[in-house]
Amino acid sequence: MAGQDRSQKPEKMQNSIESIDVDALLDKINGIASLTDEGAPEPEVEAEVPEIDYSDAKAMEEADYGEAQIAEIQMGRGQGLDVRRFANPAYNWMQMREIRFGLAEGLDVSLYDNPLFSASQMREIRFGLENGLDAASYAKLILSATDMYQSRTKLFAEAYKADPKKYGRSVTDDSTGIQVRVSDDCMSAYITIPKRPLSEITEAKILGILEERNIVYGLQEDAVREAVRQNLTGTEICAALGKKPSNGRDGWYEPKFESGMDQFQFVQPNEEIDYTNVNMVESVMPGQVLVKYHRAESDVFGVTVSGITVDGTAGKELPELRGVGFTYNPEKQVYLAAEKGYPAYNEMNGTLNIWNVYSVRGDVTYYQSVEYEGTIHIFGNVGSMATVRASGNIIVEGFVESASLFSEHDIVIKGGVNGGGHGLISAGGNLRGKFFENANLRARGAVEGNYFLNCDVVTDDRVTAHGRKARIMGGHVTAAASVEAVMIGNYMGVRTVFNVGDIAGLDSRIQEVQKAADAVSDQLSQLQAGKEQLETLLGAGSASSNALYVRTLLAMGSLERQMEDHNREIDRLNAVRRKALKAYVKIHGELQEGVLFIINGNKKTIGQTITNGITLTREHVRGR
Repeated sequence: MAGQDRSQKPEKMQNSIESIDVDALLDKINGIASLTDEGAPEPEVEAEVPEIDYSDAKAMEEADYGEAQIAEIQMGRGQGLDVRRFANPAYNWMQMREIRFGLAEGLDVSLYDNPLFSASQMREIRFGLENGLDAASYAKLILSATDMYQSRTKLFAEAYKADPKKYGRSVTDDSTGIQVRVSDDCMSAYITIPKRPLSEITEAKILGILEERNIVYGLQEDAVREAVRQNLTGTEICAALGKKPSNGRDGWYEPKFESGMDQFQFVQPNEEIDYTNVNMVESVMPGQVLVKYHRAESDVFGVTVSGITVDGTAGKELPELRGVGFTYNPEKQVYLAAEKGYPAYNEMNGTLNIWNVYSVRGDVTYYQSVEYEGTIHIFGNVGSMATVRASGNIIVEGFVESASLFSEHDIVIKGGVNGGGHGLISAGGNLRGKFFENANLRARGAVEGNYFLNCDVVTDDRVTAHGRKARIMGGHVTAAASVEAVMIGNYMGVRTVFNVGDIAGLDSRIQEVQKAADAVSDQLSQLQAGKEQLETLLGAGSASSNALYVRTLLAMGSLERQMEDHNREIDRLNAVRRKALKAYVKIHGELQEGVLFIINGNKKTIGQTITNGITLTREHVRGR
C-alpha cells in the first residue's frame, strides 16, 4: 500500500445517481468535448436545493436523498458548515464529502462545487488548494482526474523547490475524531487517536482517513496496527514517512601539492604551534599536477507523504581557476604546472599561481617598502611604518612591528606581531603567526595564533588561539564562522567583544556586490545594443575593422570579467553566510566575566566566570 496514489480509483455512484438526468449530462459533456481549456466556457448546473429542514432526516429521505448523502449533510451540520453549499441532490455523497472537506478547511470550494466535476476531479482541486497551489489553472471540466493529478504534482514540485517548509497542516476527522497532522516539509504525517470505543477505530478506518487526506506514501502500517491493538489514545503516532531529497555536492578543487599551510590543518586547539619550523616554500616542476577538479554531484529526488516526487538541488559547478604559470587539462580536469616555481592556491579567490619567490635576506626597515608580483620571503624582521605587498604569499621569519602587510594569498609571521595599535595586516587567504598583540588583522580565511592581546580582528572564516594557555584578551573579534580558544577574557576586566556570524552584515555586503553586478549588467546590455547597431550600420563583414566597434568589444570583455568577479564574490559571500548560520564560540578552559558575545545578532554579556569550558551558540546567547 505504501508509495501508491490511490486517489484515482473508479467511483461507485451510489444513492443519488438516479436523481441525475444522465442523458442531459452526457449531452453537455459532449458539447464541451471538442473545446480546448483555453477560453472555453465552463457549463454550469443550476443548483436545485430543496427548501427543507436539514436537521430532519425523514424530510431528507422524502426529498429522495440517499442514506450516505444524508450522513454527509448531518456531518456538515455538526461541523457548523453551510450545508446548502453541497446539499444539491445532483451531488453524490462522495462529491458532497469533497465539498464538505473543503468548507471545513476554509478553502475556496467555488472552484469545484459543480456537479459536472467527478469526486476524483474535486479531490485533485481540493488537494491543490490545501497546498496553496494555483488550482484554478487546472480546474477545467475538460481535464480528467488523471490530467489534474499530473498538473497538480508538477505545480507542487515547482513550489516545493522554492519553499519546502510551508505544507504543514492539521485536520480532525469528523466521524472518528482522529487528528491528522502533516509536517511542514510534507515528509511525515502523524495521527492522534481519541478515546473512543475500540470498535469505532480500526486499522482500515485509519488508513482510509489518511487516503482521504492525501497521505498515501510511506505508510507505517505496522505502527498504525500496533496503535490500534494497544489502544494508544491521546498519543501522536507517526503514520507515514516520506523520502527526503538530498542536495548534490558542489564542485570542489583538491590541491595536489604540499603547502606550508597544510601543516596547520590537524593541529588541536590545545597544541601550541612552533612557527619557526614551518617550511612555507615548496617548489614544483613543469608538468606536475597542482590541483584536481571534482565535478558537482547530482541531487537525489525525494517523495512526500502525498506521493509526489520532489527534487533536491543539484550541486553547482565552480568556475575555472584563474592565474598564471599553469595549464589546464579539461579531459582529466587537472591543473598542471607550466614552469618551475612556487605554487599558491587560494580557494576563496578561485586563483592558482606559480610564483617566483623574492627573498629579503635581512630586515625590512623603518618606512621601507617592498612590493613583488609573487611570493615574498623575509628572513628578518619588519619594522614600524614599513609596507610589504605581494600577489603571492608573505612569509616573515622574524617579528613584525606596526607595519602594513598586504597579500592576495596567505601570510605567516613566525616571530609574532606587536602592532602598537597601528598598521594593518591583510590576507586574501589565511593569516597565521606566533602571537598577535595590539594588531589590526584582516583575512578572508582563518586567523590563527598562539594568543591574541587587544587585537582588532575581522575574518570571513574562523579565529583560533592555539596552546594550553592560548588566550584571547581584550579587543574586538569579528568572525563569520567561529572562535575557539582555551581561555577568553582577563582578570582586569579589559573589554573583550566577539561578533560571530554577523548575518546582517553579510547580507549588506552581498547586496552591495549585487548592486555593482547589476550596474555592470546594465552597461553590458547597453554595449550589446550598441554593438548590434554598429553591425547593422557597418555590415557584419566590415564592422571588425572599425575602431569604435573594436573598442566596444574590448569594453564588453572588460565588463564580462568584472561580472565574473562580482558573481564569484557573491558565491563566496553566500558560502560564508551558510557557515555563519552555524556560528559558535568554543572555550576549552576559562571564560572570564564581562566578555560580550554577539552571535547571529543576539547579545549576551557573561555575568560570572566559567572555569570548565563552554560552547556558545545563538541559542545560548538568547538565554535558552
